[in-house]
Amino acid sequence: MLGCEKHGKYVPYRDPDLVEGTRTQKTECPFRLKGRPMKNGIDRDWRLKVMEGTHNHEPARSLLGHNFVGRLNSEEKEQVEKMSKSWVPPRKMLLTLKENNPLNLNTISQIYGACKRLRKSLRGSLTEMQHLLKKLDGGKYVHFERHEPGSEVIRDVFWAHPNAIKLFNTFPYVVIMDCTYKTNKYKIPLLEIVGLTSTDKTYSIAFCYIVNEGTDDYVWALECMKSLLADQAMLPKVIVTDRDLALLSAAKQSLPNTSHLLCLWHINKCVLAKCKLYVGTDDFAELVMGKWGEVVDAATVEEFEVQWMQLFNMCKDKYNNFTSYCSTTWLVHKEKFAKAWTNHVMHFGTTTSNRAEGAHASLKKMLRDCKGDLATSWDASHSLTCNRHTEILASFERSIHRIDHIFMCPFYTNIRGFVSNKCLQLLDAEHIRMKSYGRCDCLLRETQGLPCGCELAGYERIPYEAIHPFWKRLSWEHVPEPVADTISNHICGMNHGDMQPEVEALTHYFSSLDTGEQSMVRRKLQAIYCPESSSLCTPEVQIRSKRTLKANERKPPKVKAIGSLTRDPSGFEHVDREIKEAKKASQPPKKKKRVKKSDTSYFMGHFPSFFHPYIHTVQNVEDDGNCGYRVIAALLGLPSGEEGWSCVREALIDELERHRGLYDEMWSKHVVNALHSRLTLTPGHPATEDKWMQLPEMGYLVATRF
Repeated sequence: MLGCEKHGKYVPYRDPDLVEGTRTQKTECPFRLKGRPMKNGIDRDWRLKVMEGTHNHEPARSLLGHNFVGRLNSEEKEQVEKMSKSWVPPRKMLLTLKENNPLNLNTISQIYGACKRLRKSLRGSLTEMQHLLKKLDGGKYVHFERHEPGSEVIRDVFWAHPNAIKLFNTFPYVVIMDCTYKTNKYKIPLLEIVGLTSTDKTYSIAFCYIVNEGTDDYVWALECMKSLLADQAMLPKVIVTDRDLALLSAAKQSLPNTSHLLCLWHINKCVLAKCKLYVGTDDFAELVMGKWGEVVDAATVEEFEVQWMQLFNMCKDKYNNFTSYCSTTWLVHKEKFAKAWTNHVMHFGTTTSNRAEGAHASLKKMLRDCKGDLATSWDASHSLTCNRHTEILASFERSIHRIDHIFMCPFYTNIRGFVSNKCLQLLDAEHIRMKSYGRCDCLLRETQGLPCGCELAGYERIPYEAIHPFWKRLSWEHVPEPVADTISNHICGMNHGDMQPEVEALTHYFSSLDTGEQSMVRRKLQAIYCPESSSLCTPEVQIRSKRTLKANERKPPKVKAIGSLTRDPSGFEHVDREIKEAKKASQPPKKKKRVKKSDTSYFMGHFPSFFHPYIHTVQNVEDDGNCGYRVIAALLGLPSGEEGWSCVREALIDELERHRGLYDEMWSKHVVNALHSRLTLTPGHPATEDKWMQLPEMGYLVATRF
């Protein structure tokens, strides 16, 4: 039986009363065809019978938008699947399909539906957490999970790519940590831990979803990060974060011997915002911020104290709030950002968290919206991590086999091709600076681990031994595979590949439990070797509902779209916005420039220059619909009041009536009728042609041009 797509009647499959926002194409169209197979020798033919050959609706003007004809065929489904795995946006998928087949009738909604069905088919019957754990296990990720006490709701998830672990063991010197938001529908913050390579490339060490940004959560994430190191003696030397008090406390507990730096960019922005708020935006505020820059850039502790006292004395009389904010909020952490202390830390040029912020931006470009689940976030981070590893490997090869011409001199012979190009660039810049100024502050040696200007001055060729090992590492292949429980293995003296002692201890422990406890242990072991059987579940989605405002309640400010990845404004951005709005409110409204009637130059500009010598006076008449009569009245010197323009109008009509026979009867009739209606002629009217009339009694010419 073949029928029209509009055949039948819509039947709701959920709530029959819920009809708002739903649509149907069913019109109970009676069109029917009946086909019956018919044996005819070897071939099998069909006999078609028209049961009803009429429709109860107009034929479709176009097949676009009809779901049946716009279905994806098998080849198109395969293309959409490949492009979806490559994170191609749906709009570009549709363009690609239409370029390959000009007769394609797909729409963007069908592409979205195909992508949704693909994701659902990949997950199958697994839950979101089971699907995520299966992906982590399939990608050979090192991952850890924690759940809420007394429940199976996930609390924290930590994962690290196997190649990222190798990079971390190769370059463990500097670690940057920062949280980003709006990456998933559960609104769980994502902690991203990044590092840098000898070629000045950023790599992601690990990702961690933490439900609560508390000290305990950060301590757990840092302990997981430490377990990735094969040698626990190679802990990070520097960690860079923003001023998160919980993170500061966690770093002090987990990494007590690591230098902790605060992001200098965020500090300067916050101080600038408070300066605008307490001091103002005048020249004195700029002087205050300049002095703050001198405080931060002070080379020694003594100079730092002197510069701070000068700034304090500048503001102590009128701006105590500003100096109190600086001293209580930032100067208590002065060792973490002021150059008098950070210049003695080997941070390899990393004093801000900008690398982590850039990693957040790259991840959000891949995500496209914040309505996905944790598995979607993992897909994006996995693709991004693989791309970064490819670029890092390429940068290693470029440093080995591609050398800039300026480094082909004998001065770099011993290190050329054995250190990164970034190292050579830093050395060359220091060498040039030393030749220009002749003074060395030894910063390059203390902060970068490279020969400073005074050392370079004594070399004919830079020795290989003078370079820090960080700059010599151009591969990660020599790093041994890390083990998750490295600390306990070192303590017990066990071989990393031998699991027999643990198996025996687990068997003994399992036999001592009762039936219920054995079932719990069995489920935990099964979740390790078979992650798709895990009983962990995701938290509930926080739904933002609309509600009616109360009588005394103000309307909330306009918020961003639900799926927006744009971060919320920072504190200093709120201050900038408030200051801008206050300035706008204090300024008087701009008045439109009104043209004065005596402004001759304004009207003279509308006439050609060769007319100017013949123009004696300019008068701007009132534009009330009678301006044409007022112009003639002003030209004749008649009174400018109400009687002036009416006299002109009546005299003109009388003159035309007396000379009616001199002109074409039809033309004059239209002119007189038009004058009676204030000369409101329309284009195409017989009277709209260019006509000139000489009125000898009054001595002037009248022209009509429309």
